[in-house]
Amino acid sequence: VQVSSHNLAIESNMQIVRLIPVLGHPVPNNWCHRLDQNMHNIFSLNEWVAYEREKGQFIYARIAHPVLDDFGNIPENVYERQYGIYYADNQEVVIVKVLKLYKFLRSNRRSKQVVPYEGNLQQTSPDRFNDSDFEKVKTEILEQLRKIECLSDNQEIKIAIKRLQKKWHPDKNPDCLELAGEVFKFIMNQNIVKRFKEISYEIEIEIKEEKQWKRESADQESDIPSPEVVINVDEGRRWLRQAKIDKEAVLV
Repeated sequence: VQVSSHNLAIESNMQIVRLIPVLGHPVPNNWCHRLDQNMHNIFSLNEWVAYEREKGQFIYARIAHPVLDDFGNIPENVYERQYGIYYADNQEVVIVKVLKLYKFLRSNRRSKQVVPYEGNLQQTSPDRFNDSDFEKVKTEILEQLRKIECLSDNQEIKIAIKRLQKKWHPDKNPDCLELAGEVFKFIMNQNIVKRFKEISYEIEIEIKEEKQWKRESADQESDIPSPEVVINVDEGRRWLRQAKIDKEAVLV
């Protein structure tokens, strides 16, 4: 196994060559535009993700298990969820907030973009949208902001708002530009967002940097990591039992 300049292990077997992320190694800057800002993602056992260990610094990690609440369930408020992850070769599990975890986006072969909205936009022009689309998204946004406001830590509130704004930034949604623009303005006008005005300045800087990184990586699209996600039901159940045992041990 060799390590490439993009912090991927090159594993070759006969005629097969695979690019595999290296635990704990930095995610290259020119791949940061591929980090999914959606915080409602469900992470799978052993899935490769980007973990924001420090502000703006992402490393490769793998999902070990979800963290359960006192009732043995995954917290209903998605912004309060936590996961156990690996990011070192010693296989030590570290508990982190879901706000710090990112899926890797895959490019659409036709548009080279991934649109966060899952409504019926295919039947409309990229420059037009239905009022019903906007009303539906506004309802979802208000519900998300209500849950974000329930967080007790201001830093976590800022991270959640920032990810929501970046998810709907027009520059990230060229395939539904008008809808994204209206939703982005709607988010900016909400009281909880106005409390953290500095976020908007940070976002514009990051979007500008990501656009530059995207241009630099235009010839490297095939190198975007595509690690395998191994879904093993029995192993998942074993992790769930272990998580419950660990929780009970802490409560004793």
